Amino acid sequence: MARVSAAFARIRRIDHELRAFVALARLDGADRPDAPLAGRTVAIKDVIDIAGLPTLAGSKARFDVAPAETDAAIVRLLRNAGATVVGKTKTTELATMDPTDTTNPYDPSCTPGGSSSGSAAAVGAGLVDFAVGTQTAGSLCRLAAYCGVAAFKPSYGVLPTGGMLPLAPSFDTLGLMARKTGHVIAAMGALTFGAPAQFKVRPRVAVPDRDWYPDADPALLAHLDDVRAALATFTDCVTMPAPFARTPIITAHREIMAAEAFQVHGHTLATRAALMGPRIRQLLETGRDLAPARVEAARAIVDAARDTVWCELAAFDAVLTLPIPASAPRTLASTGPADYLIPWTAFHGPLIVIPGRLDAGSMPLATMLAARPGADASLAAIAGALAPLVDRLPETAPWAAAKLTEVPAWT
Repeated sequence: MARVSAAFARIRRIDHELRAFVALARLDGADRPDAPLAGRTVAIKDVIDIAGLPTLAGSKARFDVAPAETDAAIVRLLRNAGATVVGKTKTTELATMDPTDTTNPYDPSCTPGGSSSGSAAAVGAGLVDFAVGTQTAGSLCRLAAYCGVAAFKPSYGVLPTGGMLPLAPSFDTLGLMARKTGHVIAAMGALTFGAPAQFKVRPRVAVPDRDWYPDADPALLAHLDDVRAALATFTDCVTMPAPFARTPIITAHREIMAAEAFQVHGHTLATRAALMGPRIRQLLETGRDLAPARVEAARAIVDAARDTVWCELAAFDAVLTLPIPASAPRTLASTGPADYLIPWTAFHGPLIVIPGRLDAGSMPLATMLAARPGADASLAAIAGALAPLVDRLPETAPWAAAKLTEVPAWT
């Protein structure tokens, strides 16, 4: 339990500045020294139930919600795998766009992203070994890129969502963040697929050309080129035109998300709108006003795009792409754009964010690998081989490391 006690000490030391946690958990579980995640500490996004704690979901409108009676399914999985749950991390309101007060562990003036803000910041600052987040649009992968950590969003439906407050069930996906890619692969493997798949032939990776990123920062594009060069040492990289047009999918995704969010949270809008933030109110009002035929048309657009993309990419084992157009914005009033991620989320396949290096402003850069639904283990194999070649970020964000006496290594 020394490692767990040290985690609590780190949280007490700097979380008043980082503001990643909303509540700490009571430690009452037994040690399981032979379990795959024994001794690892994990933080849980506050849209997920932990027995004995209320799931506030970052919303003042949920001020009177009772403590959860039981753990969510993902929390039970983690405990059964030996992990120690240390607490709940902050989320944007109902996992949407109204920001938290959590800061980025690389620079307190920068956003950590949203909606899994506290989870990403806690991992980046070395407060926990890994954290659970969710992704309905870009709420896991964007944050990992901004906070200099690795993320694994598995295929849609791989991790159970029982005990998680939904937002848009057509897209809601649980995932993990850790300080290094190998760590998050090990943790996800312990919960789902076991060991990464072993390729019998040289993998093929599609690399969309630069024209697909007209708004990307030159530093990030240069890093993408370097990652491609590293990837080419053990895979066949094939440059291709943009595999799909983002805008129609983003528009359709937002309409589906708004409609489903209203189905889930419309009662709160009707009774407690004054307690809700402006962005979540706008989303729910949009969902309320959408005609059913328009929502069904949006679903048809997303379903057709999903089928078409995976058919066109059938000859590839993965796609190398960007999760963000630039490093974390220097603001706490916005969580940053999710446009690069929304289509991949809608396509339901696994995504792995691989940390890279710092830009000229000393903020992290990252790339991402995507694959078709069900290819989690094979994507993990490619990401696991690539990460040591391109990850030049420290184990812990320098701002946090300067305030901590010790951050245990993952051994």
